[in-house]
Amino acid sequence: MKFNTTFTNKHFLAGLMFAMFGITAIATSMGYRFGSTARVGPGMFPLMIGVLLLILGGIMAVRAARGSFGYDRVETIGWRALVSVIASVLIFSALIRSVGLMAAVAASVAVVRLARPEGHWWEVLVLAAVLVGIASLVFKYVLNLSIPLVAW
Repeated sequence: MKFNTTFTNKHFLAGLMFAMFGITAIATSMGYRFGSTARVGPGMFPLMIGVLLLILGGIMAVRAARGSFGYDRVETIGWRALVSVIASVLIFSALIRSVGLMAAVAASVAVVRLARPEGHWWEVLVLAAVLVGIASLVFKYVLNLSIPLVAW
């Protein structure tokens, strides 16, 4: 069993990323009630998802280190895409309470568009309209959350 000790294997890094998301979800869930199996609390779902992500990420990282997936080297990091996705999440979280769900989703989609310089703005408009519709239906009417659709 020969371990690949380089940390530039795509599958190894993806496994570490999943494991880190899992650890974050587990740590976040610790601040909520877990409840019981008969009456599940708000912390149970993030805990279960976090444990699954941690297990799957660990399996993926170990298999990649053993060479089970082959060796796909990470050549470059797409900084533009990485920064625009992180900025999109931050903008959404900053705007959701002040301007409402619809405007926050639309602004988030517009910022993510910066990740890919080619493309047309009409694609962004269509995607924003579809995601605003889906988010409005799911969060407001299906889940019945008290998120304002518009702030005015």
